[in-house]
Amino acid sequence: MLNKAKGKEMIASIVIGFLGTNLYQLVFMVGYGTVITPFNEDTLLTRGIGVRSMLDCMHFKTLFAGAMPIKIGNTEGSLVPIIIVLILATIVYFISRSRIGYHMKAVGEDLAIAEKLGIDVDKTRRISIVISTILAAIAHIMFVQDLGVINVYSGHLNLDIFSAAALLAGGATFKKVTIKNAFVGIILFHTLFIVSPLAGQNLFKNPALGEYFRSFIAYGTIVFALMLNLKYEKVRKTTIAANIKE
Repeated sequence: MLNKAKGKEMIASIVIGFLGTNLYQLVFMVGYGTVITPFNEDTLLTRGIGVRSMLDCMHFKTLFAGAMPIKIGNTEGSLVPIIIVLILATIVYFISRSRIGYHMKAVGEDLAIAEKLGIDVDKTRRISIVISTILAAIAHIMFVQDLGVINVYSGHLNLDIFSAAALLAGGATFKKVTIKNAFVGIILFHTLFIVSPLAGQNLFKNPALGEYFRSFIAYGTIVFALMLNLKYEKVRKTTIAANIKE
């Protein structure tokens, strides 16, 4: 579907995401207890149909407990998730330096030129989408494991917004994204997550205002990056056209 919507992937992805969310919620709200027999009936609503909105991860949340412990201040944790992230970042780095990685870069820069170079554009795009989806799924599993609670119906919503905003805040563009952009964006956004509630509490005696400010910054970052990228793309096309005329 995304190959059929070349140039409009963002809108197509949003619509596909909404469709997937509705199908997902239909399965958990109606399917469980009717068509699907649950292994644990305690996860069902009192009416016997549909899964409860919040589920405890139980033993899954202590998966890394005691493994390579680390303590920062009064907070204790494990180095295992950090190592997993670094390993995945290394894998992505080597993929980006491989043959398929250069094909991805070429396709991202210009579809027409990539096709003239003999690159199978549709295949490269499919590989890119599969890899990015797998990485996103692993990231969400790690997020749920760290949180210890599964928000069944809405836990997956808005994560894409914060991820995109973090990348853009880290200096990424629509044409070029690096691992450095991801890590810089993570640091900046996690800092914002910590500072916003404290700022709301200290300035306005209301930590909820910090949450609104955080959402405003997230969406504002995306809009600002969109404007800069559109301006950059317009300047680039104008420059290319001028060079061709010369």
